[in-house]
Amino acid sequence: MTHRTWSLMSASTASTILRYASIGGHEDVVEYALDNSNLFNEHLTSTTRRNLSTALSYTDSPDIYTRIEAILKHGTDPFETSTRDDVYARLDLAARHGNTEMVRYLLRQDLCLNQPGAHINSVPLPHKQGCDDSVKSRSHFHPLISAIESGNVETVELLLWHGADPNWFPSTRTALMAAVHKGDLAIVRTLVEYGADISVGTPSPIVIAVQQENEQIVSYLESKGALREPDVGAWAMSYAKVFGLDTMVDLLKERGFDANDVLHHTPSSEEDEYGRYLFRGEHYGLGALELCCKPSF
Repeated sequence: MTHRTWSLMSASTASTILRYASIGGHEDVVEYALDNSNLFNEHLTSTTRRNLSTALSYTDSPDIYTRIEAILKHGTDPFETSTRDDVYARLDLAARHGNTEMVRYLLRQDLCLNQPGAHINSVPLPHKQGCDDSVKSRSHFHPLISAIESGNVETVELLLWHGADPNWFPSTRTALMAAVHKGDLAIVRTLVEYGADISVGTPSPIVIAVQQENEQIVSYLESKGALREPDVGAWAMSYAKVFGLDTMVDLLKERGFDANDVLHHTPSSEEDEYGRYLFRGEHYGLGALELCCKPSF
């Protein structure tokens, strides 16, 4: 009787399987590819390393992460990149997937978390390595926003601790606006604790909380003084009334706002430029921006 011997799959085949299985979240397939290949002892081409690095970015399993990292560390930097843009892209991807360990590793490099190519609200931060004109093209990488949208508060706090400025973004798309739209009170609290300005936003973050009918976030932002900002209460009431959010109308009445105290507001040039784009829902669906343009107000 002869025993059939199965050969191990090549590094190229295995890495391709690992890449797409990790993206798809198929841990059993990833483990099969790792168990039935000889990646640790084969020469890894640049394509193979990129596939493995992608798998490392997407996996949620600590065991798989450790195995792939060990393969990549064997004779080469596990996060070797051909260009600096690759590092920023990988950081943004890791943040988007809430992969805190990958974000922590990449932050060991001196990366610019506040891209100079982005429009800012805050006073420019002191110069740091990597924040020169060469990274202006990377302004589309926003790891803090990506981490917020992932819903992973640990990743968000890690980026903030390493210097990501929560007030770095335009008033049409602030980090706090993103967190409120996500409906994540823990992330909202974390951003405020790290200095996020509750008054900056088009519209104000608390108006987005009214849009979301999120009483917890409305109450938290109110406790920080959000409703004391000029026009904010009227804007929130206008939104709640026009869109029939009766719970929010009642809540705002309890806070002392008159149901007839609607917003009389002329849009700024920034609101006029960005408002209808945002209203289409590509970012936060800020319908309140439409209200400020209605003649009835």
